[in-house]
Amino acid sequence: MFDVIPSREGWQARKNGQPVGRAYASEERAWAQVDRLKVQDNLTERSCMTCRKNFGSEGPHNRMCDPCRRTAARAVASVQRPTETKRKKA
Repeated sequence: MFDVIPSREGWQARKNGQPVGRAYASEERAWAQVDRLKVQDNLTERSCMTCRKNFGSEGPHNRMCDPCRRTAARAVASVQRPTETKRKKA
């Protein structure tokens, strides 16, 4: 179970009553850390559908490792889109 408590250094995320990570200046950032930790706790070892290396997957929707996903995103972004032609006003 996760929670956030105030500490001398700021706001501290905890798991099962034990501090996890560093203290944060705001309670909101400490809760954001809790959200990241919850995701990490639920990762499943999967094989990337592109490079076949094992990685921590968030679920069945997550089949590509981060490096392959970034490469794919760059490839899509680099495709030139046709530019719109402007019509002359009469």
